[in-house]
Amino acid sequence: MSRTLTHRGGMLLALAAAVGFGLQAIFATYAYGTGMDPITLLVLRFLLSAGIFWAIIAVRRPAMPSRRLLLAGFALGLIPFALESATFFLSLQYIDAGLAELLFYTSPVIVVVVGILTRREAASPRRLSALTIATAGIALVLAGGAALHPDPAGIGLALVAAVGYAAFVIGADKLMEQVDPFLLAALVFSGAAVSLTGFGGATGRISLDFAPSGWLYVAGLVLVSTIVAETAFLIAMRRIGAGTASILSLLEPVVVAGLAWVLFAQHLAPLQLLGGVVVLFAIVLLAPRGTTVEADEPAAFPTAASPARAVAHEPAHGGRVGVRAEVGRLSRPRVRRRGGHPPSVAKR
Repeated sequence: MSRTLTHRGGMLLALAAAVGFGLQAIFATYAYGTGMDPITLLVLRFLLSAGIFWAIIAVRRPAMPSRRLLLAGFALGLIPFALESATFFLSLQYIDAGLAELLFYTSPVIVVVVGILTRREAASPRRLSALTIATAGIALVLAGGAALHPDPAGIGLALVAAVGYAAFVIGADKLMEQVDPFLLAALVFSGAAVSLTGFGGATGRISLDFAPSGWLYVAGLVLVSTIVAETAFLIAMRRIGAGTASILSLLEPVVVAGLAWVLFAQHLAPLQLLGGVVVLFAIVLLAPRGTTVEADEPAAFPTAASPARAVAHEPAHGGRVGVRAEVGRLSRPRVRRRGGHPPSVAKR
């Protein structure tokens, strides 16, 4: 396969992954219409996704890390990832999908802020400018939302989801270079399944008493928005690099807002649209620069990655952190660095 076709295919895969991830909110909204509780939807999603990822592990047979790393991956799913998923899906009961997605996309900004405060990130002029721009964009999103009188509970839940995902990304940083991506996915989803099953059982929120069509939306969420989208994103990063794949993944909130408008007549106020564009521009500024990739012919599946919703950045200490849905960062062969910057890394 020529390098041009490989790159073009990688870009198409990254865009397809963004569409798949964006469909999460759409599948969830339709599922709620069948009488399904958000916790039930998440429990089914995590149980089924974990089962599929464990089946992939049985076929791929990756090297097993230490018990400490296995427990750490499970714990990430048990607490921060379960919190992020629950609050985001619950927010869809109170506010429009497009607004929830825009608010969730503050998570990359939170990761960078924490990195700067803990001195894991350099407070460079570019990062500080991006953070200032992102803050202005968030303010516009909230100001535009005030004009439409959205439910404050939904806004709060979406922002908690962003914080929870940022905590997940920060906690997963050290695991991403040591654990096979599909194994990490299996561990994270297993932990989230245990956590939410326990919560749902204790609160009586797990029930299969919903319309049969609800299973179609569960299947779509599991297969399209989790397994297929994640695999496409991993392969895309192998072909075009994490930085490019991360920037292309910014199509996700556009997909959510567009589909919510077409399917549910949900619309964003002009200020919200402007704020969303400003936030996405700031995230592009936070993405790594000056890294090119010279990859060999890609394998069918990449060999190292991490959980993910995605914008990558380079920590001051030379390590890597990324942000973006469920599992997907990749270390790539033969990376040529410019200006001493470390290779970029991304996740979804």
